[in-house]
Amino acid sequence: MLALPGPLFDIRQGVDIKGAHMIIDLNEAISGTGGSFWDSSIILAKFLEENNSLIENKITLELGAGIGITSIACKILGASRVIATDLGEVLIGARRNIERNSVTIDCVELDWFSPFRIDADIIISADVVWIRELIKPYVQTLRLQLTDTNYAILCNKIRSIPIHREFKAELKEAGIEIRKLKKEIDFRIWRLSLSSQIINSDNID
Repeated sequence: MLALPGPLFDIRQGVDIKGAHMIIDLNEAISGTGGSFWDSSIILAKFLEENNSLIENKITLELGAGIGITSIACKILGASRVIATDLGEVLIGARRNIERNSVTIDCVELDWFSPFRIDADIIISADVVWIRELIKPYVQTLRLQLTDTNYAILCNKIRSIPIHREFKAELKEAGIEIRKLKKEIDFRIWRLSLSSQIINSDNID
């Protein structure tokens, strides 16, 4: 099991997005990582704030919404509709934070081990692959959502080089192209899309 370091951000102070102050509570009622706070969610939210056109007036689907930080940010940034997905018990915390921030977001239970398709213009994910067991189910779920006209934005923290490389290889095997958008310390933001000509993932760090 990987040791997870403490967060870079103090979520207790809230998060400012496009002039709005997001108030976030952790979901301490559940065990595991789904109710935890992940730095990648803030980094992705800030990236989308800087690139608002990616989200504005778009139907946005989040895979692995956790406590809902990035989904809430997307609604503040002008997404026409936001669909936050995760396991049922995890969505309890997301719903609470959605209510606290007075935004309208659809919460849908989605298990990566039995995925189904949800129509969206853009798919987002933050820190969803940190152990090997999650790689294949996440990639299969993402592949099901991707079409010729949409794409995904993923922010992930590199905690293990072997897992990072295996993740890239699995994406390539699934026919998903990786384009690096931003590199910040141990964090990577990628654009993921279907492609008839897959780029060499070995050149993407």
